[in-house]
Amino acid sequence: MGAIESASVSNTVSVYNGSTLLASYINLKFAFDAINAGTHTGTITVKLTANETLPNSAVLNESGVGAANFSNVTIYPTVDGIKITGNMTTPLIYLNGADNVTIDGRVNGQGNTKSLEISNKSIAPDKGNSTIKIENDASNFTLQYCTLKGSTTSTNDGIFTMGNTTITGNDQIIIANNDFTNGYNDITKAPLNALFLQSGATGYENDHITID
Repeated sequence: MGAIESASVSNTVSVYNGSTLLASYINLKFAFDAINAGTHTGTITVKLTANETLPNSAVLNESGVGAANFSNVTIYPTVDGIKITGNMTTPLIYLNGADNVTIDGRVNGQGNTKSLEISNKSIAPDKGNSTIKIENDASNFTLQYCTLKGSTTSTNDGIFTMGNTTITGNDQIIIANNDFTNGYNDITKAPLNALFLQSGATGYENDHITID
């Protein structure tokens, strides 16, 4: 899948391999779709250049599933104040077994300022409307220096959710220096859980988890 252009919609995401610009997309979902399709491979950097509203979940599959073939994916903003928003009953960002993924809210991945806000405004009860969810043995995941907003009232989800496992567990997870807060300035729409972390199953537990 090549870059998606539109006369009325600006690109907000640029995908790089090293210093080489590979393509630009209107939002993170289309960038993930291209990675899943094998359009971009190896070491991938996804740079967020402007605010975006996602109409559907941005889903990144495990490398080796279908045409996906990457060693790691790093995502960060290039300017301060970037917002990724949506209002959906599915996770806004969903890592479906994808390993070696970093979401870093600092500009160009440097400093200590939170410059990326990710928000799912859905208040649907008992739905899988996390802001970020990782599942199915998504290991070596780092989420840092972000502001995460959500309003899920599900008893089995949080603003950030670590879900089920199938083979090895969701392992080596770092959640550090983030803010978790309501998606609205309305206490009646507060989320039930900021983080909801499942333990996995016998023999493939979710382990080596750092919450800082």
